[in-house]
Amino acid sequence: MNWVNQYVKPYLEIIIMIAVGHDINPGDELAKHLLPAMEAPYQGLKRIDLWYINVVTPLQLSWLQVSHPPSAGQFVEQSLLTIRPIIKFMMEHINYRVKPSHKIILCDLYPYYASMNDPAYSNISLDYALLINSSNVIVQDGDIGYTNLLDGLVDDFISAIEKIGLFNDQGLIYIGATGWPITSGRRDDD
Repeated sequence: MNWVNQYVKPYLEIIIMIAVGHDINPGDELAKHLLPAMEAPYQGLKRIDLWYINVVTPLQLSWLQVSHPPSAGQFVEQSLLTIRPIIKFMMEHINYRVKPSHKIILCDLYPYYASMNDPAYSNISLDYALLINSSNVIVQDGDIGYTNLLDGLVDDFISAIEKIGLFNDQGLIYIGATGWPITSGRRDDD
């Protein structure tokens, strides 16, 4: 309760969510503690009538087993027992301050790392990953054409969440982090 009084109440006008955890892979030992770590502050917020502040955790690219094309997005099957309850928790809580009746899913998306580490993207151009010259469709996935990797990664998560039966038109994907490494990581075409 002290934490809420000190770090949340003074900023009620600008807070729409509280993120718990960072770079947690659902296969890690720590992952089993993630949902309880999200539920605890939410219950505290509810007790003092701040239920409208969402408690989320940033989903990571490592949570996806399949990520290309975006419509094939699928979570790591061995981790579904961890992933599904976390996403269900996020989808159950409405944030009236963002949009009436909408739920927030937070994703940390790093197009550069996807382009470097995911074999599905090994043949894409660096410009596609960096959103450069993003008016041309580079990846066609059914009726949807993608001009940059970031949009594709968002749709990867939407597809994966739909496949476990939890996404609907009330879900909002928020991008928590994206970027380029400061001192490491190079590609032949950069």
